[in-house]
Amino acid sequence: MSYRKKISKVFALVIMLFFLISSSMAQVVVSKSYDINSIENKSDKSVLYSQVDLLGSGWASQDFEAPNDQYDCEGADDFIVPTGGWTISSIDAYGSGAASISLVNVFFYQDNSGSPAATSFESFMSVTATNDGTGILSFDLPSAVSLTPGHYWFSVQDASPYDPNGQWYWARTNSVYNTLANWRNPGDGFGTGATTWTPVDTALSGTSDFAFVLYSADAATIPISNMAIYLMLLLVGVVTIIQYRRKFA
Repeated sequence: MSYRKKISKVFALVIMLFFLISSSMAQVVVSKSYDINSIENKSDKSVLYSQVDLLGSGWASQDFEAPNDQYDCEGADDFIVPTGGWTISSIDAYGSGAASISLVNVFFYQDNSGSPAATSFESFMSVTATNDGTGILSFDLPSAVSLTPGHYWFSVQDASPYDPNGQWYWARTNSVYNTLANWRNPGDGFGTGATTWTPVDTALSGTSDFAFVLYSADAATIPISNMAIYLMLLLVGVVTIIQYRRKFA
């Protein structure tokens, strides 16, 4: 093969690689619509907090690989811990994305005048998550997070490699709970200008919160119906009568 032909082949491969990369990165978007799906709450856990009235679209919240760090972005939503405090052991994060997504980064922030603080007070990196096949992620925290009463923010990022898994979109809710959700993209790869924590109505032109459920490690309380109570009382009464008759027979 001549030197000129070799150069032509190398050039063609370079051009092909360029278009493949360009095509791949062109698919990185900040929001996406999807079919609404849901999962049942964990039967062996107690729900501490839940906001899952799904809108049917989501916003990116993802930790990309080093070559694409400009797209690193993070959503956050707040919750109020009542008197007595909470101990959070596991979380469901509703979203959409590839069925192969199975790692998340999790952060907890103090409130800073209606936005998350700049840095988290608790974080867990590359936590293994169970994916329901549509992008709804369930995961146990490596160690439970105990919180005193107060105002806090929670954030989750998809931490699975973008190639080959693609993007994950944290589901939006129809309603706004507590304070409006915040979002940031420090490298401004999406061109929103939201390089620090910014309310989503300003950063992403939408008025929604993110969908998630917080669980404690305590076993869920099983409600006892009135009929069950009556049956138990009847059983106690029958046993008492039988023992009484045996005693005086």
